Amino acid sequence: MSNKILIHKQNGKVISVPFLFGLKISFKGKNSTVNIYEPCKFKFGIGAKRSHIKVLGDNNVININQNTKAKIKSLRIRAIGSNNYIDIGKNLEMTDDIDIDFACTDNLKLKIGDDCLFGQNIKFMLGDHHNIYSKETNEKLNIPQKGITIGNNVWLARNVSILKDVTISDNSVVAYGSIVTKEFEQSNILIGGIPAKILKENIKWNY
Repeated sequence: MSNKILIHKQNGKVISVPFLFGLKISFKGKNSTVNIYEPCKFKFGIGAKRSHIKVLGDNNVININQNTKAKIKSLRIRAIGSNNYIDIGKNLEMTDDIDIDFACTDNLKLKIGDDCLFGQNIKFMLGDHHNIYSKETNEKLNIPQKGITIGNNVWLARNVSILKDVTISDNSVVAYGSIVTKEFEQSNILIGGIPAKILKENIKWNY
């Protein structure tokens, strides 16, 4: 089956398009689908980097949901392997330079919830690009297990890096320059540091 770019209109109609203004989509595999749900627009012009989705493998699904707050700009989703599922929730507000790197991994899920706020220069690393093995058993030690989950209403401050198999729960904040390396199942927390840990509990935030 061929790759598809589908626009989901607000009236329920779905149309197939060859390209989308402000978003470059590169397919090298087969049977992958990019779903764009209106209203959702991508910013491209003077001083703005073009958003780019680069799909290398097969059978991937990428959903970018409605956004009534702002245009999406400088979003890069790259090195997508096979059988991955990506869902970017409603009303993502971002500065620019959001880099999502699948490192050619397969069978992973990236879920970003609704009403999130991302500062500048946010990085998601779902894999490591290179393999690490046990010297005794030759077992691969750094296999990603499931992907990355970001809950609803999460604020990632500038220069945050999210590494493989991380979960950040609803209504949480990640402080400037943090590197997140593990799951945080508790909601309403402030985390920060290298590696990130819980700094405060029972918090809330607003724009």
